[in-house]
Amino acid sequence: MKMKRIMTTTAIRLLAASVIISFVSSCNLLDLRPENALTQTNAFATETELNATTVSILFLTSQAMAAPSVFQTAGEVVDETYDKDQQRQWNPKTIIGLQQSWKGFYDVIYESNLLLDNIHQTSNLSEQQIAYHRGQALFAKGFAYLNVAMRFGDAVVTTDSKVTQPYGISPVLKVLDEAIQAGTEAYEILPAFEDLKLPDASSPLNKQYASKGAAAALLAHAYAWRGSVIELYNLQGDAKEAYHASIRYATSVIDGKSGSYSLLSSPQELVDYLSNADQISPEDIYVLAFDKMRSEYSSSPSVARFFVSWPIDETKKPEDIIYGTDLRLYRTTALDLFPDEGDQRRESFFYQLDEDHTVNDTSYAIMNKYNNALYNVDEFSELGKVYRTLNAHYTYWRLADIILLRAECQAKLGNDGEAIQDLNTIRNRAGAALYPAAQDTKGVRYAVFKERERELLFESDHRYFDVVRNNYMSTEFVGKLRALTPEEIKGGALVLPVSSGAYGEGHRNTLIRQKDYWIQYEN
Repeated sequence: MKMKRIMTTTAIRLLAASVIISFVSSCNLLDLRPENALTQTNAFATETELNATTVSILFLTSQAMAAPSVFQTAGEVVDETYDKDQQRQWNPKTIIGLQQSWKGFYDVIYESNLLLDNIHQTSNLSEQQIAYHRGQALFAKGFAYLNVAMRFGDAVVTTDSKVTQPYGISPVLKVLDEAIQAGTEAYEILPAFEDLKLPDASSPLNKQYASKGAAAALLAHAYAWRGSVIELYNLQGDAKEAYHASIRYATSVIDGKSGSYSLLSSPQELVDYLSNADQISPEDIYVLAFDKMRSEYSSSPSVARFFVSWPIDETKKPEDIIYGTDLRLYRTTALDLFPDEGDQRRESFFYQLDEDHTVNDTSYAIMNKYNNALYNVDEFSELGKVYRTLNAHYTYWRLADIILLRAECQAKLGNDGEAIQDLNTIRNRAGAALYPAAQDTKGVRYAVFKERERELLFESDHRYFDVVRNNYMSTEFVGKLRALTPEEIKGGALVLPVSSGAYGEGHRNTLIRQKDYWIQYEN
């Protein structure tokens, strides 16, 4: 089922459900169900109707993740931004003013609960059909709760799609437990991606559809985050047990027990796949799909879109590389990041890194990791076209990520030998010097962190969370994030404030309050 078909069905589905979604899961309520919800629960008689909800879940998940993330600006290896310096410095007034909301994630959670609460009404479903629809909902629910935990910390945990009382804030470990519970159920019932069948019996055309491998990746990250949160905030819990669980699910992916995944042969082959939304990469585990046919204005959800400049955008000239680009990297920074001259990622991830590209006395590194541009016709422009977007999915998890996540957890447990083996798997693919190399002066754990920084550059907002997960804030962040005190961190400084639409004067829900760190900056 192509995303174009998804969007068409979703449009119908969302029209019928718009009141429910916006009312129940909106960030300013999270307390009541609409009185007409009964009509929603009646819309599950056939699989066609059921699938409209499944399709809606896929769409809402994409929407929740497509918005620009302040964590990328604050955490990525970046030297210059366009009008985002205060975000990068984590200026409290600026961050509050962004009003980044958890609404999109709770839309996903509500819609997933709606399906799980009502699928029993659908007649004549086979076990395979039930597993497909429940699996998509369970994965999406777990994915949403994991992102809420990572981005907001303590947050709301809802019961189901029917409960009408106001919800208060739950501790971050409870939010993560919800992600883990849903992810575990999805892992148990979903098939491997290569065995996944859509309701029309066709095979998926992209990896946004949840599979056993995607659920395993979700659980690997959720457990790794759980262990790190316990250590960072000194919470009750067994961090080592969480790291062991993360390793177990990561190994399920790496060893092919939850699907067939393989590293591509070289960084260049990786770039070729990342730059083409029309093919399925054997390394990808879970993506947020881009449907270029949906509209001439539809844009790739890939965060690499913020780094695009000449020559990827053929309508620009070399002197334009700093114009219209939200995030920029100096050439010296890129060379420091990839100090090994034999590392093939220097050549594949950048455009002519060994050459000078100077504008206004500054030499820039030009992103080439995603390099397939789409254009719209423009008869009034010099080239007869105008740049539209990248032809790329948002690759959220791929095999290299999971290998390096397992290495991180092994290093945290003191299993340096196992961590080095995983670390060198990625370096070997890149043609880089194996550990210990000249740059490896701070131990295995830091070497793994830096390898994730290199390997996943330009792909997501992962680096912010990698820094927090390893408690490297004082050395790897910039601005206020670098100087946070333990008390400020405990008060919620590393996560987003609760948006003003979720609580306060004029709102029905009086159980939600602002985080201790952020409340001082609200006025």
